[in-house]
Amino acid sequence: MDPFSDSGELYQLRQQFYAARYNDLANANLEDLIFSNEENKYRAYQLQIRSLLALGKYDNATSEIAKVSVDEPLASEFEALQAYIEFLKNGKTKSEDLESLVSSHSDNETINLLGGLYYVTLEDFDSAISLLSSSQGFENISLLVYVHLLLNKNKEAAKILSNFSQISQDNVVFTLSQSWYDLINFDESLKSAYYFYDEFSSNENTASTKNLLCLFISNMKLLHFPEAQDVLNKIAELGDEGVKEWNTDLLINRIAFEILQGNEYTELLAELKKTSPTCGYLEDLKEKNQVFDSIVEKYAV
Repeated sequence: MDPFSDSGELYQLRQQFYAARYNDLANANLEDLIFSNEENKYRAYQLQIRSLLALGKYDNATSEIAKVSVDEPLASEFEALQAYIEFLKNGKTKSEDLESLVSSHSDNETINLLGGLYYVTLEDFDSAISLLSSSQGFENISLLVYVHLLLNKNKEAAKILSNFSQISQDNVVFTLSQSWYDLINFDESLKSAYYFYDEFSSNENTASTKNLLCLFISNMKLLHFPEAQDVLNKIAELGDEGVKEWNTDLLINRIAFEILQGNEYTELLAELKKTSPTCGYLEDLKEKNQVFDSIVEKYAV
């Protein structure tokens, strides 16, 4: 049985990871789980370590890696994970150690993926695309789709998804990638995203703030305002601790929600400026306001 298939023994752990239930994975006692082989066991540890990284718990992640004693190729994968941790800890500046590992192990799916994440973080998107395009790993392809969507290269993303579907249509990584694409579109694609996130948010194993936020966005874009408000209420029930990782995204979309309804949003905007003063949304808003002011000045004669 393929441990990475949706019928494999890592299925539940992978679903939690892709649903961004990082706390659940970070706190899981993997020693209590029984794996059919050592590789699956250490794949589970990799998911746990990556969850710790997503939570910003770099020292905890390093401690977990220190407990690992494996042969190649897993040894190089954990070495690359440690180099990636150091990159994140050291202010996200270029890492010669990680680049060297990626260069010499680019055919390894895990190291290739870490390299892709590294280049995306540095906003070196050309290097990320070049590296990820050389891999057939499902997560690697998924990240490649994400990069193209980030760059508004939607046609290229659609082509990658079309090829992806031929090898992995029933895999959760593919359906998640497809949902990202669907969420930025409208009509039937947007409806597909809604159904996906509605199901994911209703599943005990995948219900999360991230999926509720995506469900809120799909309802908002479909102009289902009462349903969108219901989802917002569910998110509010999670409290500050439950939404802190997604607070910036939540605020941006709440602002959009109020604008669509013709409501006041200045308090939300002030909160966003206070909590995330350097976010891209505020930079875009500032540029648009400057353009508007220049037009007004030009014609105010």
